[in-house]
Amino acid sequence: MSSKHPYPKISLIMYEITHVISTLLGLAPCSIQISTLSTPESGFTFLFSYSRVKCFYHILLIALCIGIITRGVPRLNDVPYPNDSSIGKTIGLALAIMGNVIAAVIILYYLILQRNIIRIGNQVHEFDKIYGTKLNARSVNMGGISKTFITITLMIFIWIGVLVTESMLPQGIIYIVTSGLSEVFVSWLLLQYSLVIHVLEDRFRGLNDSLLATAAYPVVFTEDALFRRSVSSNSLIVENLIVIKHARNCVLKLSREVSGFYSFPVLLVIFYCCCCCVDTTYFYVMTVMRPGKDGDDNDLAGFIFCVLLNLYPIMILSTSVNRFHAETEQTAEIVYDLMESHGTNEDIELLLNNFAVELLHKKVSFNACGLFTLDCTLLHSIFAMIATYLLILVQFKPSG
Repeated sequence: MSSKHPYPKISLIMYEITHVISTLLGLAPCSIQISTLSTPESGFTFLFSYSRVKCFYHILLIALCIGIITRGVPRLNDVPYPNDSSIGKTIGLALAIMGNVIAAVIILYYLILQRNIIRIGNQVHEFDKIYGTKLNARSVNMGGISKTFITITLMIFIWIGVLVTESMLPQGIIYIVTSGLSEVFVSWLLLQYSLVIHVLEDRFRGLNDSLLATAAYPVVFTEDALFRRSVSSNSLIVENLIVIKHARNCVLKLSREVSGFYSFPVLLVIFYCCCCCVDTTYFYVMTVMRPGKDGDDNDLAGFIFCVLLNLYPIMILSTSVNRFHAETEQTAEIVYDLMESHGTNEDIELLLNNFAVELLHKKVSFNACGLFTLDCTLLHSIFAMIATYLLILVQFKPSG
């Protein structure tokens, strides 16, 4: 990497961090090799391949989850609950079992569908190899790099906050082992999903910028490579539009495959995170309502960090989906602008009309097995659900 372009280096560092965390948590079952693009300042891409070592490691993680369920979860009976609440203890045991079962199922899911991961990853590699170095937004995106860095940093900060606050509680280490590890796992899966969506959004942004550049001057495609030339030719514009449309269809196909792959895991994870939020809030309310105790700063800090551990990744995922849809919808606005500026040419107008029809019918929906979408409307539903079930649980609080 050239020293004149430090941001690809920063991206590489962030990739190493995310890859290490994903590997440790069982969310990276294949081997990934870094492949630089033709120009260093344009960044890098990745080659995915099968890894027996990581497969064996994933099997060990599944065994660990089973061990926690059989040996660790029963120890939660020794953890004190506010007012000796049997409801709180039952919910805590159920969530600990659920969290580790979900973690084991998702790790196995990744292991079984390893070929899908390799295929999707290598399709992104092929796309970058053909188009990546020349798409306008595929050079250095400082804003995107900064957002990704802040997102990962905040997630790690929340993990540390949960670790510190829970370790200060009586029998806190039991909670960390039986429930904390699974909550870290599911939170990172949602964050990983949002980072993958950001990768796809970045490709759409590059295509949109190239489409905008087409209106100013053609972008000549030669031997599957893209470069810009200051010439004015309607035939070149037509060729550009055809290739850009083909490239966009490739990214759309990738986006659908990514959505399909994460659909089942994200359904399990969001359900679990919502249950954890209800349990954490109920636990804190019962602590505050305990006779002679108003709740100290450590209780409040633990409550905030535990809620953030479950809600923060969902918020990041929802905003990532919203940004992705905003970028894809931007293509339609650009096409309509091009139709106005090049409406006198029949070939260009016909191609743009066909492009507009495709934009209307070819869309990507990020959802959880078709039950609910993952955009920001999900947050409203989650907050309403938490408030509703919390009110129900509070009605069953012990009388004394």
